Amino acid sequence: QNQLGQHQAALDSLNEARDIYLRVSGEGNETADIDVATSKVHKTLGEHKKAVRSLRWAVRTRQRTLGFASYETRQAAEMLSKMETEMHHVLNDTSEAPLAQFGSPEDKQAN
Repeated sequence: QNQLGQHQAALDSLNEARDIYLRVSGEGNETADIDVATSKVHKTLGEHKKAVRSLRWAVRTRQRTLGFASYETRQAAEMLSKMETEMHHVLNDTSEAPLAQFGSPEDKQAN
């Protein structure tokens, strides 16, 4: 419970810092760094969709400010790719794919 509170406090601080940077200097490297950090906290909390969303913002911002070929952009894009793959596996592992068993619910009970 205490760790959950610390993670939520970290997210609040990151969001506040992002808002300040956004107001002072606009979207740029600093906000992208905050988005990456925010995604890591969301991932730790198991909030994969929020983590992916934060990383997508970071990649877009870095693409605009640093270019597609910059090291930071490629690094964030690689993190995003890995996290999207993890999210895909998490979502597929926690819910059954429709008609995956190719049988009726009665067939499933018989197993």
